[in-house]
Amino acid sequence: MNNKTSKKAYTFDHQKADIYLDANESENYLFKDGFKLEAGSINRYPDHRANALKDALASYHDMASASLMLGSGSSELLELIIKTFVNPGEVVLGIEPSFTMYEVYADMHHATYRTLEVDDKLQVDENRFIETMKRLNPVLTILCTPNNPTGQTLSDDFIFRVINETKGLVLLDEAYVDFEDAQASWLSKAPRFQNVFVTRTFSKAFGLAGARLGYLSTNPVLMAKLWLVKTPYSISRLSQAIGTRALQEKQKVLAHISGVKERRETLAEALRGMNFTVYPSKANFLFVRSPIPGLGDALIEKGIKIRNFASYRPDFYRISVGNAYEIKRLLEALKEVMS
Repeated sequence: MNNKTSKKAYTFDHQKADIYLDANESENYLFKDGFKLEAGSINRYPDHRANALKDALASYHDMASASLMLGSGSSELLELIIKTFVNPGEVVLGIEPSFTMYEVYADMHHATYRTLEVDDKLQVDENRFIETMKRLNPVLTILCTPNNPTGQTLSDDFIFRVINETKGLVLLDEAYVDFEDAQASWLSKAPRFQNVFVTRTFSKAFGLAGARLGYLSTNPVLMAKLWLVKTPYSISRLSQAIGTRALQEKQKVLAHISGVKERRETLAEALRGMNFTVYPSKANFLFVRSPIPGLGDALIEKGIKIRNFASYRPDFYRISVGNAYEIKRLLEALKEVMS
C-alpha cells in the first residue's frame, strides 16, 4: 500500500492565553461590527472557480483574472502545486528555517525535501543556494519572501537568478508581502514566466485567517494542469462572499498595513532596549533571540502566547505584531519577567 503520510506533521499548540502573538494573525479590523452576508443559496454548491471573487481580485491587483486561482488558504495551493508537478523521489528545495508545511507536503507526496540553512544573520547565501540548486536539480524550488519565521526578504536579482538558472519550477510564497511593499510582489509578473507560481493569502493583511482563502498566479500552461488536479468546491459560498466583500475595503487594508509597520518598528526598538537580538523583518512579526531563558513559558503564565523556535536555535522566538494594547501588555509582561 502506498500510504501518503508525512514524516513530520504540522503541530498545533493548544495552550490557552489572553493574548495570542504566536500565529501572525491580524486583528478583526474589517468586520468587527459584522455585516450582512449575501452568500446566495447555501443549499447549492459554490462556484468551483470562484469567478466573482476571482474577478474582484483581478481588479484589486490590476491583472487578468485568467492568471488567478483561488484556494482554501494558500496552503491548499502549495500542496496542489506539489501534488501536480512533483513525482515520488524528486527533489523539492527550500531554505531553513521556513514554513513547515513545505516539508509536510513534500513528504506526503513522497518527494525528497532538501534545504539550505540561512547564515548567522539569517540571510540566504545566494551563490551557495544557486550552486546547491544546480547540484540537486530540484523539480520545484520554494522561496518564501518575506520568509516565515525570519522576516527576511529576497532580492529581485536573486529571484531572477533562481528562475533563470533552474531547470525546474519556482514557487514564491508571498503570504507576508503586504507588510513589505505592494510593489515587491511578483503576483502580476508570474504569468510572464514559463516556470513560476506566486501564492498569496487573505489570512494575514486582511485579517481573515478563519475564512481560509488563498490565491495564486501563473501562466496559462501551468494553470491548465493545476485545474486538472484541483479539488472541486474547496471554497465555500461563505468564504467567497467574505473575500469579495473584503476587497471593497482597500483603504482599510492599507491603513491596517501601515499601522502594523509602525508598531513593528516600535516593538523592535523596545525589545532591543531589553537586550533582545531583533532581526530585520518585513513581515507582521519579529524573529528574536531572547536574553531570558524559558521566555515562552514565562509569558504563558502572564496570559501571553508567542511562538517558540528553540528547536531551530536556543532561545529563538517569533512574536506577532499585535495591536497597540497587545504590545503594551507584552512589554509590561517582559519587564515583570526580567525584574
